[in-house]
Amino acid sequence: MSGRAPSAPNGGMPQARGIEPDAGEIGPVRPEDRVKLIDVLRGFALLGILVVNWNWASGTSADWITFVAEGSFYPMFSFLFGLGFALQLMRAERAHRPFVARYVWRSALLLGIGVFHAGFISSGDILRPYAILAIVLLVVRRWHPRVLVAMAAVFLLFAASPTSEYLRPGRFLMRPDPEQAGLERARELADHWERRAQVAGIVGSVPALPREYREQLTRMIPAALTTFAWPLRPNWWRGVGDILCMFLLGLWAGRRRILEDPHTHTRLLVAIGVVGLLVGVLGNGVDTFRDTFQSIGVSVPTALQPWALAYELGNIGLTAFYLAILTLLYTRVPWAARVLALLGWAGRVALTNYLLQSVMFDVVFPYGFGDLPVLLGFFGLQVLCSGLWLKWFRFGPVEWFWRSLTWWRWQPMRRSPAPAV
Repeated sequence: MSGRAPSAPNGGMPQARGIEPDAGEIGPVRPEDRVKLIDVLRGFALLGILVVNWNWASGTSADWITFVAEGSFYPMFSFLFGLGFALQLMRAERAHRPFVARYVWRSALLLGIGVFHAGFISSGDILRPYAILAIVLLVVRRWHPRVLVAMAAVFLLFAASPTSEYLRPGRFLMRPDPEQAGLERARELADHWERRAQVAGIVGSVPALPREYREQLTRMIPAALTTFAWPLRPNWWRGVGDILCMFLLGLWAGRRRILEDPHTHTRLLVAIGVVGLLVGVLGNGVDTFRDTFQSIGVSVPTALQPWALAYELGNIGLTAFYLAILTLLYTRVPWAARVLALLGWAGRVALTNYLLQSVMFDVVFPYGFGDLPVLLGFFGLQVLCSGLWLKWFRFGPVEWFWRSLTWWRWQPMRRSPAPAV
């Protein structure tokens, strides 16, 4: 059978003919072949990002949230992105099938989703940097594991280096200065209300849709042009050094199959958890409780590289601790595995849930989202809806669209009925 997908009538994408990909292609992984642990970790990262965004949007700035979550969950997503790349690469190599061209196209589609997200929903988009930096993973995919770890350390130092023009696209590992963060938040809130008014105009005035749509395009086009200019700015690479660090660590862990086969790496996971907790508590404590240090006469200058590096290491340490402890609980404690499996529902449709969270925080409730119990209730609703959706469908809606465009054929959306016994 030819590796080319059959053509569809009227020039469209062909209908899906089944779950297995055509010979010569790397089809999207089947739901039953997914690594369930990784979905659980993605779901946990989604919860953490939701809490962090709520803490930032509501202006509460609770120290305990800053300490345990603010810089640790975006790095977790970056790590899982690099890990997912490694799993896709190894799957392609085992099947002796081409990988690079398809992955570049897949990343280009992710970039398009990110541009849409940034132009229509949220300026704090993470998908665009991920799509661009995915090309770096392609370049280093066959490098020695020790070289990958060394490069990760270099990128971490690069990210923590001081500069008068420090510019970061997402504040993923470094907490901004409180005064600057307040000014930045005020500007973004004004932008939120403008976007919300535009959305309300679209919904409330259907005849004006073409004009409003053109106005929205004037917002998306600059977002796209800015994105394409990022790699040309040396300072942008400093701003994404932390993401590259976690990408490479994820690639390293994926090639060692640490999370794909955790039972054979129990000692390593315990060691990572212990060291990560110690480094995380010490590193994050320096930044989070800076005022406490200063009140007792200990000066903590935030602009100096040693303190910045301490916070960077602290966030990576807590990320490693969360990953290790969740993996051990999921693989060693049966009752914990049953509870954590619920997070896997949200993790299987992580992209859809991430975009829904952006809609809630950047369009519907830009000034906050109630108390923390309300927030946790919203995430519980996301988990429940994800589980119900996956009962009948194989992919989340955005994931299905992304996969269909990647493979140039409509993927099977509905789950096949169970065979009669």
